[in-house]
Amino acid sequence: REWQKGLYYLGMKELEEWLPWKAWTIRKFIRTGRIKGKKIKGNWLVRMKDLYKFLGRKYEDLE
Repeated sequence: REWQKGLYYLGMKELEEWLPWKAWTIRKFIRTGRIKGKKIKGNWLVRMKDLYKFLGRKYEDLE
């Protein structure tokens, strides 16, 4: 359902390309709640909408 809406999830490799931090720092942000994300089957995933919220932008602005 979320894939059809464009709210797909990003894994650590994509997040490392987007953000200026390494994977362990991004995981720390997810664990402490600064970025809303979840761990599914050993992979840390962040929804695009939540990433834009963390970055201070709205998802609708980038469509």
